[in-house]
Amino acid sequence: MGMCLSQNFLVSELILAYRMAPDKGLSDRRQAGVKGRKNRLTFVFTANADGTEKLPAFIIGKAARPRAFQKKSGAQLGFYYQSNANVWMTAQLYQDWIQQWDWKLQVKKWKILLLQDNFSGYIVPPNLQNI
Repeated sequence: MGMCLSQNFLVSELILAYRMAPDKGLSDRRQAGVKGRKNRLTFVFTANADGTEKLPAFIIGKAARPRAFQKKSGAQLGFYYQSNANVWMTAQLYQDWIQQWDWKLQVKKWKILLLQDNFSGYIVPPNLQNI
């Protein structure tokens, strides 16, 4: 039994350094005195190959309860939010997220193939049923 495009998913991660000043100008020379701020967010996006299924964005920030959320949770705002002091994807964060998704797939009775980077934090739990 083969899998159709709607069952093939890709997970991709990117880091947004939203307050970091550019370290180069138009001259392509390093700008003296520019210190990079470390304010950043990590975004994880997941979608299937034909684009019909897109998971809510998984966002990792530094604050456990950011003021910008105005006392709402990430789920109430339409995404999955977790905090980490380094704003990095860790094995524990990844495993919690992927297990929750696997439980949702079990309810739907839907098996998928997940393609991911070989990043050391992407440790797949051994008890997944539908991924």
